[in-house]
Amino acid sequence: MKEQCFPTAAIVVKNNKILLLHRIKNFDVWEFPGGKIEFGESPEDAAIREVKEETDLTVKSQGLFTINSHTTPQKNHHIWFYYKCKIIKGKIKIKDKDHNDYRWFTFEEMKKLSNIAISVKSILLELKKT
Repeated sequence: MKEQCFPTAAIVVKNNKILLLHRIKNFDVWEFPGGKIEFGESPEDAAIREVKEETDLTVKSQGLFTINSHTTPQKNHHIWFYYKCKIIKGKIKIKDKDHNDYRWFTFEEMKKLSNIAISVKSILLELKKT
């Protein structure tokens, strides 16, 4: 069954590198912290919550980075809200069962990844400016 989904993602930047998490549940990809927006929640608040749930970091949004629409290989339509975020406190600790690792990537390193999530790949050119 085809579905339309409105997920959100956090582009966490530190020392000119971007945080990606390695997803092991359902896919083997590197992706931004993020996920579904809960009922009544703003996309921005959801991005901040997802970072906390997945990494234990407390972040502050620096505003909407971009909105992007793409279709997944399963033919689902996703409209993503991306927020640039800054770390306020904490050390990364992978807290969910969907991910097993994290890494800070430069733009050039992300370009070379063969298993990059569509949600990251679809905004790579825009990330070059970060």
